[in-house]
Amino acid sequence: MENVRGKRALVVGGTSGIGLELAEALHERGAVVTVTGTHEGGRIRASGIKFLRQRFTLCNIMHPLPGKFRAALDSSQIACVCYGPFIQNSMSGTTPQEWRSMALFNYALPGIILSRLLAAMKKNGGGSIMVFGGTRTSSVNAFKTNAAYAGAKTGLSVLVKSAAQEGAPHGIRCNAVMPGFVTCAPRGARLQSARYVAEAALELLLDEEKSGVLLDLA
Repeated sequence: MENVRGKRALVVGGTSGIGLELAEALHERGAVVTVTGTHEGGRIRASGIKFLRQRFTLCNIMHPLPGKFRAALDSSQIACVCYGPFIQNSMSGTTPQEWRSMALFNYALPGIILSRLLAAMKKNGGGSIMVFGGTRTSSVNAFKTNAAYAGAKTGLSVLVKSAAQEGAPHGIRCNAVMPGFVTCAPRGARLQSARYVAEAALELLLDEEKSGVLLDLA
């Protein structure tokens, strides 16, 4: 397993839920961790983890990445993309704005971030990248109430496999975790804790033999 002590880690969307648990786990192992989000929160302030305020909107997502966020990406040796808003709607009830939002936030934004990370990590001698999909999105499935979200998250598999292939000659690994239900579960489905998902993600993130893996926890 990779030793992360002293390494620079960035968790995009790391101020709550799975992202926060993963950020704290990396921090506990000695990584120098920065998290992005819109609200710092008491756990971040008390932990010594660095907070970088970064809000993504439909207006700014296709503009050049902000300078501080870009600098954090460029210096990261470990990067985790946990951000990705969720909507629940039937296909017939999904609005044009919701389709655009899901495609941009859950597919285009991770792609933009991975492109930047690959370029930076090639120059810096390697690194490890982790992204998070949605429940049952490691393969193509039908979804009754969240096709827009799940479709974008399913597309992340292509990004992960492509980044792993491009990064391999440069010592760059890229993997993904597709968690089960963490906050709300349909009747009869099992809830997973954010800590459980974060620990599984951390094990994959630090495994120097694994790249291009889609870990389905559902």
